[in-house]
Amino acid sequence: MKKTLLLAFCVLSLIQIRAQVGTLDPTFGTGGFVSLGITYDAAEFQSDGKLIGVQMITGGFKLTRYKTDGTLDESFGN
Repeated sequence: MKKTLLLAFCVLSLIQIRAQVGTLDPTFGTGGFVSLGITYDAAEFQSDGKLIGVQMITGGFKLTRYKTDGTLDESFGN
């Protein structure tokens, strides 16, 4: 479990935030908002504007990536 948390921390540490802290990015989703219907334990924007969501699951974690328009990025992972 410690290795999994360390890996998740490393992945999120490498991802850079695109928008300024405290500002809404109106180009993301619809007016800056997307309703995912999923609860994430952590989320971060990549430097290209895509959003990574992290869910802690039994024995590890699950990463989900969304495109800059707020739709699921089906080219990510399996």
